[in-house]
Amino acid sequence: MPIMRLIVMEVQHRLSQLDELGWLPVSIRRFLLDENIPGANLTLVPELTPGDFIKLLENPTRESVEYWILRGERSVWPAVGALKVRCAIEVELDRGYQLVRRRKPFDPESSAKTGSSPGGLRKVSSSSGMRKRPRSASFAGGA
Repeated sequence: MPIMRLIVMEVQHRLSQLDELGWLPVSIRRFLLDENIPGANLTLVPELTPGDFIKLLENPTRESVEYWILRGERSVWPAVGALKVRCAIEVELDRGYQLVRRRKPFDPESSAKTGSSPGGLRKVSSSSGMRKRPRSASFAGGA
């Protein structure tokens, strides 16, 4: 099916050109063009056969809706691992952002009372005299 894939890619390219020129109506753009989101993304599209294009133009029936739901599910299953990893990364980034947002600006008086040094570093009792940063809560260093 490389020829079919080539045809689909060519049609998408021509539609995006029409959209850039402003000649593509909004109603058509909404259904035929993918939304461009900056950054790394994961687009899940089911593999289509030539018969699927005909089914897309028919009036939907209960059987056709169930068919398309199953096709959509089958296109997502191979990517579940990547989706889990991306969600885990997003949760950790958000957790780190919230942690940094809750921190108060450096206050020299409070650090003198607690014995910590500037920048949130604490002294480690070792012969080398090196400083060590406390671990974040997401790495089991805190709560």
